[in-house]
Amino acid sequence: MSAGNEKTQSNARTRALVDPTADFWLVGGAGVIMFAILAGLTQLWTGQGLHDKAKWLEDQSHWWAAYAAFAINFPHFAYSYLLFYPKYMNRLTGTETELLSKIRLAVAGLIVPAVMIFFFVYAWRAQEEKYLSWAVMAMIFSVGWHYVKQGYGVLITLSLYNNVFYNNWEKRILYINGYMVWLYTWCRTNEVTGIQPYYDITYEVTAYPAWLVQGALAASWITTALAAGVLLKHWLYDKKGISLNALMGYVAAIYLWVMAPYMNMAFYVFIPFFHSLQYLPFVYKYKKSEFLRAQHAPEGDSRKTKRRSLISIAVFAIAGIALGALFFDTIPKYLDAHPLALTSSPAAVVELDPQFFIIAFIVFINVHHFFIDSAFWRRDNKEVQQYLFRA
Repeated sequence: MSAGNEKTQSNARTRALVDPTADFWLVGGAGVIMFAILAGLTQLWTGQGLHDKAKWLEDQSHWWAAYAAFAINFPHFAYSYLLFYPKYMNRLTGTETELLSKIRLAVAGLIVPAVMIFFFVYAWRAQEEKYLSWAVMAMIFSVGWHYVKQGYGVLITLSLYNNVFYNNWEKRILYINGYMVWLYTWCRTNEVTGIQPYYDITYEVTAYPAWLVQGALAASWITTALAAGVLLKHWLYDKKGISLNALMGYVAAIYLWVMAPYMNMAFYVFIPFFHSLQYLPFVYKYKKSEFLRAQHAPEGDSRKTKRRSLISIAVFAIAGIALGALFFDTIPKYLDAHPLALTSSPAAVVELDPQFFIIAFIVFINVHHFFIDSAFWRRDNKEVQQYLFRA
């Protein structure tokens, strides 16, 4: 799963998030295979005039994607909270935390959730659908930013695991390329004026000028060529090696999930699942390293320490699944079904969107998660440095 000199290949076999083969499939390989299968079947049946079969495949994908969300997507959001907040104040106020990092932590941990809570309270009181529409558009816009950052993070981390290092200008090109692909995708999404549905609300898309869309396309292709040049030069000319697992994560996140999701609607609904699947090996590595450090701590009974660590990992895993189900499904659905419990005036909820809380919770958790990850998974976080980069 890696290419380069013999030393790089040896490290790839011994250092990984889970193991080198599992990493390949988890960070993107499984998504590529599934996309090829679904796109191939859709193309085959459509070409044969079997449109009912193609539609059946798309409908079935929605059902399976919903189950996958409960198993993988919802918990991955919860795990970000469970990692971020337990030692939050220590990092925010610690003398070893740099000023810029403190600003990121304050924005992600305090300012963003406070602003969003205020926004949704105002939207609740205003009883106007346009506020929910704005919130959904903000989430759709920012999701590309999040996917790009995660794809780039996979590239750098798994390359490091293989002793493959990029210099600053190479990193900058790879990073900018992801953002140019995201920019083009957003412009293309807004290429035609229209109304788009999300649950039971709609949001309006206003067409961007053709020159902007074409310019964004050109920029994405130019930076893609530059990024490919960086990777090939690094591998073939400089002989510094390349990690195929890292490359798979980068390409899958930026091109398959951001640039080309609408190529097949049966696959489109699974993109959050594969994005979350890419995230979970990092959580696994972090918690495993934390567990091993506690297990080898010099003080105390090693058996008791191991038992406590195993219990804490089990509680962490179960809590993620439970919290994901509660905050994406049980709680918002209950609030939507019992809106009068939140106000003393029945007239105040007459015009309330019947799915106000499910939309509000989805937008809040998604957008907040984007900021949490941007502030947490960084080299200047000593826990991430210890449990991920040095592990």
